[in-house]
Amino acid sequence: MRKKLIAKAKALYRYAIAYLKNIYDHEILYNRGYAYAEKGDYDRAIEDFTAALKIKPSDRFTLYNRGNTYQNKGDYDRAIEDYTAALRIKPDDCFALNNRGLAYYNKGDFDRAIEDYNADLRIKPNDCFALNNRGVVYANKGDYDRAIEDYTAALKIKPNLYDTLYNRGFAYAEKGDYNRAIEDFTATLKIKPDDFVLYKRGYAYILKGDYDRAIEDFTAALKIKPDDFVLFNRGYAYAEKGDYDRAIEDYNAALRIEPNYTLALCFRGNAYYCKGDYDQAIEDYTAALRIKPDLYEALYNLGIAYAEKGDYDKAIDDFEAVLRIDPNNAKAIENLEAIRKKIAEAK
Repeated sequence: MRKKLIAKAKALYRYAIAYLKNIYDHEILYNRGYAYAEKGDYDRAIEDFTAALKIKPSDRFTLYNRGNTYQNKGDYDRAIEDYTAALRIKPDDCFALNNRGLAYYNKGDFDRAIEDYNADLRIKPNDCFALNNRGVVYANKGDYDRAIEDYTAALKIKPNLYDTLYNRGFAYAEKGDYNRAIEDFTATLKIKPDDFVLYKRGYAYILKGDYDRAIEDFTAALKIKPDDFVLFNRGYAYAEKGDYDRAIEDYNAALRIEPNYTLALCFRGNAYYCKGDYDQAIEDYTAALRIKPDLYEALYNLGIAYAEKGDYDKAIDDFEAVLRIDPNNAKAIENLEAIRKKIAEAK
């Protein structure tokens, strides 16, 4: 009897050791996987999470974090599989619902993303991150009113949410409500200065016609980070103010960063045209068309520049090229008729 009890005790001990070893191995693999994920070594993280799940297949935290790692790699289908597996274990896991919603959003499946955020908010109505993320989805669907509702609800819960303030500003700008957009961008910048938010506020000022403030914001953004797109827009603001020399300087700087920036070439051509330098304007329009032969703005403006120089044959060629792209272009038709009339009168 005593021997049987000792044998049973030994068996239980071996089982306990094996069980504890599995738990220990699982924790080591999970923690190492998490550390790899934090370092951005997603492949090794996935290897460790997968090994951990072989030991403990129903661990929702490991499933959730492997899903996050797949999401960070851009493998949204596998991320969704892992979040769904985690939700089978715990259906009210708001983190898994939120992140699965994000994966659906990243895949462009906006309706399923909204479904997941709705489910999250039924469980946790004050989840400001789910409100923000659902707002982003609505904005991408073009439903800016609903997006603004969600952003506003999130900000009532947590007023200084940086991303949400920016997102609401963006939605207001897309609706054409530039004053409210500027208010939100300004609130965002009080939390943290950022070159992109400065650019967006500057662009809102441009759309309002406030070129001085736009230039101030673009200049501040460029101090943080030189950028061809911001330089282009500051050049545009200078040109709208009639300061063509500074506009040309900014277009030159943008083109040093991105030599194939066709709009910068085209708008630098416009600035030269406004200065009366038609030859330089023609050079820029032609350079833009070498990169993008169907660039309407360059073709049309090239025709205008040739017409100003009295080179009507080339102007006609360019306006006809515009009409091949846009047969009903009223301005091109009008200019062609005017040139042909001039030619006829000169005979």
